[in-house]
Amino acid sequence: MFGFSTKRHGIEVEYVEEERSEEETAEARHKESLLIALEYIQKFFFDSLRQDTPESRRARDYVYSRWPEETCAIAGIGYAPKDGSLFMDYCRRAAISEDALFELGFLKRNEDGGAYAMFRQRIMIPVRDRWGRVTAYTARYIGTNRKAPKYINSATSPIYSKGETLFGIDRASRVRGADYFIVVEGAPDVLRMQSVGYDNTVAALDTAWTDSQFTLLKKFTSSICFIPDSDVADGNSFGPGFKAVMANGAAAIRKGFHVTVRELPFAKSPISEEELHALYPGGIPDDAVREKPVKNDADSYIHSKEDFSSLEEKHFIVWLAQKRFLVADSLVEESKCVSEVAD
Repeated sequence: MFGFSTKRHGIEVEYVEEERSEEETAEARHKESLLIALEYIQKFFFDSLRQDTPESRRARDYVYSRWPEETCAIAGIGYAPKDGSLFMDYCRRAAISEDALFELGFLKRNEDGGAYAMFRQRIMIPVRDRWGRVTAYTARYIGTNRKAPKYINSATSPIYSKGETLFGIDRASRVRGADYFIVVEGAPDVLRMQSVGYDNTVAALDTAWTDSQFTLLKKFTSSICFIPDSDVADGNSFGPGFKAVMANGAAAIRKGFHVTVRELPFAKSPISEEELHALYPGGIPDDAVREKPVKNDADSYIHSKEDFSSLEEKHFIVWLAQKRFLVADSLVEESKCVSEVAD
């Protein structure tokens, strides 16, 4: 390692250069080649969504029904056609090697050893690093196969690790003067918040936050506000969204962040006649409850800045204490709550 200094605009600037080994140089070149391959891949998905075909029009109808067209264009949202050979033929014409496509998780092998496209009939949402380069995708299935998972993410690769990535950090890191960053559950929620003017929004692509993600976030802010999904508990004390924020909020405080929470109200869904008869086998009374709470998330609920500002903001410690005491059914449980909050 060696360094030198010079003056630019009258300011002393120090440069430090590191001598790389041949192995490190080769690794850096390999990563750069994968990023270049992803630039071509991104163009294919982006253009596929905007083609004048019935399949692409259906995909556009889905995408634009969820987020504004401008938001989709800025985010680079694309589409992986049902016919995977279209993607594979494009990659051959673009001279993208099969080795790179397998390494990035775009190709898989079937039982016969042949290659097939991993992403088919999916809305392709690019995952970018802090510099805006596409490193991976989170992909939403819009086909009719009920066994297909709704969302799948790119495989771990030399340029992408789920535990070291924050969706939205490319735009959030460019926000100047934000009092805090907003933390939501997934990529669709980030897109929704960006569409109403909150570029200072990020999400992990997994439930639990890692040290690497907190370290990355700490470079840009020391205050965060969680918006947990309001999930129905289904026999548990809390739904998955609340559980995740309880754990991640506590971890954030231990990392030195100032943490708040804005909780979404539950959505409501009509109770069917069959469900009502099951609830009231002796006859349905006039004052029977005819709605049930269902999951709500930022993508579904927030459609304006007013929707966001209407959510009461609470200090995480206060929010956590209220949640814990709400389900404590004995003095022993209350004592455990006090210990957890005090810790």
